[in-house]
Amino acid sequence: MTRSNLDNEDLRLTIIEEAKRIAAENHQIINEAKLDEIEGYSTLEEEDLDFIKKALQEEDVEIEKKLAIQIEEVDDVDFETLQEEEEKEEQVEEQVEDIDDIKGAFVDDPVKMYLKEIGKIKLLSAEEEITLAKQMEDGEIAKKVLSGQRVNVKENMEIYKYQNFGNLSRIILEINDK
Repeated sequence: MTRSNLDNEDLRLTIIEEAKRIAAENHQIINEAKLDEIEGYSTLEEEDLDFIKKALQEEDVEIEKKLAIQIEEVDDVDFETLQEEEEKEEQVEEQVEDIDDIKGAFVDDPVKMYLKEIGKIKLLSAEEEITLAKQMEDGEIAKKVLSGQRVNVKENMEIYKYQNFGNLSRIILEINDK
């Protein structure tokens, strides 16, 4: 290897180490613009740049592309138009905030959407809740009896109560029919 090749190799290794240090500070990510800022990087040839990028990728360093930003000349900017546009954007943002307060409006936060939806549902009273719980329990007992499972004493008493209630209802209906 010639002297310039050795210098070039040292420069590439130095750049790789510096890029790894920068990436380590940023969750193993480095922007191409940061690479350009490393001393000597912009003087390298394309094959050296490819070598550095490949070496960084092998070290699990992600290289982000440069963002192309267009900057307008200050002389070409119409500040009155910009101010009018900003005022329009503020008005639109205020309208959007007002719409979010309206019930049933689109909400992109799933928790807010869930809370709005459950807020529309009427809650049970204490009596309704007790009645529903008893009906559910009775349904479970009936399910056991129909499937041939054994029932405990309390459940057996519930069945007996409903049998008597059914018999009493039948007697009442027969008396009314006569």
